Amino acid sequence: MNFTSEVKKGSKMKEVSLFLLFLSLLYGCASHSPPQGAGAEEMYAWACRKLEGGDTEEAIAGFKRLIFEHPGSEYLDDARFGLAEAYYKQGDHILATSEYKGLIRDFPSSPFADDSQYKAALCYFKLSPRPQLDQNYTYQAIEEFKVFLEEYPQSRLVPQAKQRLGQLRNKLAEKAYRNGLLYYKMGDYQAARIYYRIVLEEYGETDWVDDAHYGLGEIWEKEGEKDEALKEYRMIPHHFPYGNCARKALEKIRRLSSG
Repeated sequence: MNFTSEVKKGSKMKEVSLFLLFLSLLYGCASHSPPQGAGAEEMYAWACRKLEGGDTEEAIAGFKRLIFEHPGSEYLDDARFGLAEAYYKQGDHILATSEYKGLIRDFPSSPFADDSQYKAALCYFKLSPRPQLDQNYTYQAIEEFKVFLEEYPQSRLVPQAKQRLGQLRNKLAEKAYRNGLLYYKMGDYQAARIYYRIVLEEYGETDWVDDAHYGLGEIWEKEGEKDEALKEYRMIPHHFPYGNCARKALEKIRRLSSG
C-alpha cells in the first residue's frame, strides 16, 4: 500500500498535498530533523518524505514529535496513520497494530479509519504462522477482517479483505485436517473423525474438504463399514473431480465395489 496514495484519499489531504510536496522539496533530502519551531503542517510534510524515502526511524520521530508538540492539530489522525505505516514498514506488526487501532478509537471519522482497520487485520495476517503451530494470530486476523467487512462494506479494500479471510480459513482447515490425519495414523479413529468433521462443518468452502471426505472414507474402511466408506469416497469425484483426492477416491471406489 503506497503511503502517498493513502494520504491523498481524504478531502483535506487533496487540498494540501501539493503544498506538502513543495515543503518536502524545500527542506531537501539531507534534512535529519524537522526545522526548529516547525508547525504541524511542515512537520507532517517532513515525516511523510522520510517515510517515503525509507527512513522509517526518522519518520517515526517526526510523527511522534508532531503528536506531542501539536496535540490540537488537524493533522493528528494523519500523523497517527503515518506512525502506524512506519512501524508496518519496519515489520513491527505489533506496534503497527496498536497505532492503527488507536487511530480508529480516537478518530473514528478519519478518512484513514477503513485503511487502519484493514491494515490492523493485515498485521495479524502477517503474524499468522504455518498451520502446524499455534493459530492465535490467525484467529485474531480473522476477527479483525470480519470487523472491517462489517464496518466498512463500501471500502475499496473489501475484495482484498475477503481474499485474505479465505486464506486464513483455509489455514485453519488445513490444521484441523492434519490433526485428524495424525490421529488416524495413531489409530485413534474417533479423534480423527472429529477433526475431519470440523473441516466439513466449519470450513466447507476451503481446499481441504475433499481430503476430509477421503479421511472419513479411510476410517469407515478400517472399521469394516464398506457402504459408509463408499459414500465418502463417491463424494469426491462427484463434487471435486479436479481435486487432489479424485484419482485416489476412484481407485478406492473400484476396489470396494468389486470386492
